Amino acid sequence: MSTLGSWDNAKSITLSNSVVISPPLGAIFVGTGGDVKVRLKASGADVTLLGIPTGATLNIRVDKVYSTGTSASNIVGMW
Repeated sequence: MSTLGSWDNAKSITLSNSVVISPPLGAIFVGTGGDVKVRLKASGADVTLLGIPTGATLNIRVDKVYSTGTSASNIVGMW
């Protein structure tokens, strides 16, 4: 596993209400700001992060980035 803020892999994320991302992401980069709804890997809880600015990197472990509830775009997942 990478250390906080240092990632070995990245991929564009296709928003989906059903697809579980594997391996889980350790961070997401938000290319175009807005709200981001995710499922937290550890607890399985859904959370909507409001008003994420363009260019923000969120160091958060998630295994799902929802299409419903997400208005941000150009999201890249890193692990």
